[in-house]
Amino acid sequence: MKKLRSILLSIAMVTLLLTGCGKTETTASSGTGGSTPTGEKTDMLLWLPPYATGGEALDQEWWTETLAPWAEENNVNLTIEITPLGQL
Repeated sequence: MKKLRSILLSIAMVTLLLTGCGKTETTASSGTGGSTPTGEKTDMLLWLPPYATGGEALDQEWWTETLAPWAEENNVNLTIEITPLGQL
């Protein structure tokens, strides 16, 4: 009985694995993919924790400069907020 249950659980896990990793087709819709069908920029708010104590302004400048090329490439208006994890 235990052997049968183990085999059935193994089959179920493999089935779930294949289902989750299978190829899916997606269509462009509003709010996904970085731009809307009309070509307008998508607004995105990104919360990040501070890297060092007291350096929130420097962290925000660094992240803004670092992610600017990605935001431009993906047609996104990116707003970055540095928020300590204890305040989320």
